[in-house]
Amino acid sequence: TYIQSFVDKIRDLGNLAAHAKQDIVTAEIVDVEPGEADWMLELLEELFDHYYTKPFEADAKARQIEAKIQGLGKLKK
Repeated sequence: TYIQSFVDKIRDLGNLAAHAKQDIVTAEIVDVEPGEADWMLELLEELFDHYYTKPFEADAKARQIEAKIQGLGKLKK
């Protein structure tokens, strides 16, 4: 669910950047600020990490363990 939340926030900020919005009290146009853009990039990095880096790291670790166990003649297939 946290990934869905990340994607939703990226969408919200993207919509704000693409479609100017006015503050309901002051009628001032609200822009995306640099800190919000940085935060969005951090969210994207976390998504890439979750979908690409972590599975690769887990697979590499599993292969190391499998090789170690096979070296002991204990792995059943």
